[in-house]
Amino acid sequence: MIGVPGASHATRPSAGRRKGGEHPTQRRHLHRDHVANPLRHSLGAGRYRAVDGWCCWGGDPDPMIDVRSVSVGEGDVVRLRPTSFSVVRGQCLSLTGQNGAGKTTLLSVLAGLVTPSSGTCLVRGMTPDDRNREFRRCLAASIGAPAFARNLTVAEHVEFVSDTWAGFFAPDEPIADDALAGLGIDHLATRYPHELSTGQAQLFALALVLSRPFDVLILDEPEQRLDDERVDLVAEVIDRLLADGRTVIMATHNARLRAHFAGYQIHLEG
Repeated sequence: MIGVPGASHATRPSAGRRKGGEHPTQRRHLHRDHVANPLRHSLGAGRYRAVDGWCCWGGDPDPMIDVRSVSVGEGDVVRLRPTSFSVVRGQCLSLTGQNGAGKTTLLSVLAGLVTPSSGTCLVRGMTPDDRNREFRRCLAASIGAPAFARNLTVAEHVEFVSDTWAGFFAPDEPIADDALAGLGIDHLATRYPHELSTGQAQLFALALVLSRPFDVLILDEPEQRLDDERVDLVAEVIDRLLADGRTVIMATHNARLRAHFAGYQIHLEG
């Protein structure tokens, strides 16, 4: 981890486990321009390399996400303090911090929904732009509640999303079915969104974002309204994505998720 003087800090807990085995971790406080990189961290047989002062796992000199001194402000209101980090393929970064610290704002910048006031942000070498189809193919985001159509069932919603990206999947690939089954809600396929409990609606929202192609997945508090068993199920889904080479960035307050993905965390301070 690399740091420069300032006022926010990154946290890497003393112990943690994620798929592939245990990882050595450390804690360091960073200030002002908060910078975090997996400098002293291994993933299985992977290696870490420093590239122009930035460190990546697996010897990959090109991070999937490269954020440098990104901040967001509106007049005298600071929504996100200057923040820097890089994330590589197959890595999960957890964002923690109190409400209002800037977690959702940072995720929105990554998703191309908010333009930063300063700094640079690249996702697979592209500046985030939600209106760019190539960028949307690269990144999927679950930020806030999605819009639902009252007259479509759960399955029809998920099928609609997957069909929109049909050209990116094998013709016989059961994307919609897999998204529902992976989250344990395939039995709700014929229900309508307004008939779901709040926890079921949260899993439904996650199934929607999983039913489309992506290399990078952005999740804003995926644990909302879920019991421990369902939180563990979400962690298993993320583990499978990481094993498949996807990159995940999530904001979370949940102790179970923080412990499970303790390898790489950034704590934002408002």
